[in-house]
Amino acid sequence: MPLVHITRRERFSAAHKLARPEWSVEQNMATFGKCSNPNWHGHNYELWVTVKGEPSPETGFVVDLSMVSRIINERVIHKLDHKNIDLDVDFMKGRLSSTENLAIAIWEQLAEPIAALGCSLHCIKVQRPRTTAWNIMANGKVKNKSYKRKDVSEGYERIDTFDAKGIARIGGHYTDILKAIGEDPNREGLKRTPERVAKAMQFLTHGYDLDPAAILKSAMFKEEYSQMVLVKDIEVYSMCEHHMLPFFGKAHIAYIPNGCITGLSKIPRVVDAFARRLQVQERLTNEIRDCLHDTLKPLGVAVVMECAHLCMQMRGIQKQNSVTTTSAFTGIFLDDPRTREEFIKLISAKLH
Repeated sequence: MPLVHITRRERFSAAHKLARPEWSVEQNMATFGKCSNPNWHGHNYELWVTVKGEPSPETGFVVDLSMVSRIINERVIHKLDHKNIDLDVDFMKGRLSSTENLAIAIWEQLAEPIAALGCSLHCIKVQRPRTTAWNIMANGKVKNKSYKRKDVSEGYERIDTFDAKGIARIGGHYTDILKAIGEDPNREGLKRTPERVAKAMQFLTHGYDLDPAAILKSAMFKEEYSQMVLVKDIEVYSMCEHHMLPFFGKAHIAYIPNGCITGLSKIPRVVDAFARRLQVQERLTNEIRDCLHDTLKPLGVAVVMECAHLCMQMRGIQKQNSVTTTSAFTGIFLDDPRTREEFIKLISAKLH
C-alpha cells in the first residue's frame, strides 16, 4: 500500500546568538553576521513536520492528528516560543543555535514519540524569513531544500514558497491590468511585476488558509486565573475589500479567563489569521472577538482596533490624518462598566 504523507505547520518566535566564545568579536561577526549580536537577536520561525504511514483499514486515518499536534506543541513549540534558544531551551544545550542544529534537535525531540503513534517521522523543515530552509530527513542527513533564486542582486538570496499555479493565474490578470492602464508590461521595470504582485497577494491573503480557533486550541491550559489578560498594541495589516487597498494600525485585546488561558503569542496570531484576508475593520473586530469568546469560553472579551485606511488617505476624500476606531465586547465587559473602564484605561496608559 502506498504511504501517505501528512504535514503540520507551526510558527514560533525565539531569540538566539551565534558566537563561539573562543573567537574574537570581529571573527564572530565575520562568520555569523548580525546573528552574533551580543545583545541577542530574534527571528520568526516556521516549522513543518511531516509524518508518513499507511492508512488504517478500519478508520482510513494514518494517525490521530490531534496527538501529533499535541506532541509537536508540548515537545517543541511550548519550549521555543518567545524563549531564548541558548538560555532557555534544554534540548539546544551544548549546540550552536543555527537553523541547521535547530532542525536536528527538533527531529530528535519528535522521532520517538511520533513513532509510538504507529507512523514515522519523515521530514522536519525549519525556516526563517529570507534565509535557507533546512530539512532533516529520516536517513539522518540534513538537506538544503529552500526554493532560492541564483541571483543575489537584491542583497540576499530569496526564498519563494508560493503556489505556482496561483501565481501564474493571478499574474496573468495583472499583465492585462498593466496593458489596460496604458503601461507596457514588457519594459524592464515591469517584466516581473505581475509575478511580484501575485506573490504579494498570496501573502496578504494567506489568512484564508489558517484556522484561528485551532491556533488558540494549540496552546490552551487550565489555570485558575480570573483577572484581565490584556495584549495591546498588536500590529494589524489588512486589505480593504472595497478598494483592495491596505488598512493598518493596532489592536488591543483582553479577556478574563474562566478556568482556561491561551498562550500569549496565540492572540496576535489570531489577529493575523483574520487580518490577512479581504476585510472591513468592523467585521475584523467582531471576528477576533467571537473567535476568542467561542474558543476560550471566558467571562468576557474586549477588542478595540485603531486603523488608518489608505482608501481614505490616498484616494477619495484624501484625509491623511483620519483614524478609524472600532470596538467589540462580550460578557463582563458589556455588563460591568467598571471592567470596561479598566480596560480602556489600560490600553490608554503608557506603562512601558
